[in-house]
Amino acid sequence: MIYLDTNILLYATLTKVDTPSQQDRAIEILKELIDNDYAFKNSFDLYHVAFANSYECEKLITFDKGFKKFYAVCGVEIEIL
Repeated sequence: MIYLDTNILLYATLTKVDTPSQQDRAIEILKELIDNDYAFKNSFDLYHVAFANSYECEKLITFDKGFKKFYAVCGVEIEIL
């Protein structure tokens, strides 16, 4: 799995960035990951799980059935609607 720092996501989506070349590279990275569907989807799911754990949330609620893979490792209850 490929883990993305949030800077990659921000630089790819913000309208104003410090360095346009970094934005170009961030967009390129995301396009490459879209071709690798597993890495792309799981990177974002992992952010949600990490944030929920770090903020000691009681529950993470989602429609995404892919979160089942985190049941065993997440300290937060995951409810899939």
